[in-house]
Amino acid sequence: MEGTAHCRPEGFYFWAYFFGANFVWAIAATTLIWQGWCQIVSSPKNDRYECVKVLSWE
Repeated sequence: MEGTAHCRPEGFYFWAYFFGANFVWAIAATTLIWQGWCQIVSSPKNDRYECVKVLSWE
């Protein structure tokens, strides 16, 4: 098979599967952590902080 170019797509697999598929879960976890933090800091006892609404599910 002379003249045939072989290309191994490990870089593609890394970005598509490892990064791309897990990016959704990283966003979901970050959103849940942010929403929990907003509830903690906006408690009636703690009125010094105001949370910025990034994503609203309501």
